[in-house]
Amino acid sequence: MWRAFIASFVFQHRSVASLIRELKRNSQLRELCGFHLIFRAHKKASIGFN
Repeated sequence: MWRAFIASFVFQHRSVASLIRELKRNSQLRELCGFHLIFRAHKKASIGFN
């Protein structure tokens, strides 16, 4: 979580929503911030509900 907070300043995101959009779009940033496992687990869990 702290890494995402720092990334929001480094990449000059003006809002949390903007940072979340960037994290959804940018897989490398997700990995750097430590969210890659969370997004993969969420994606696998939602596959059965389509």
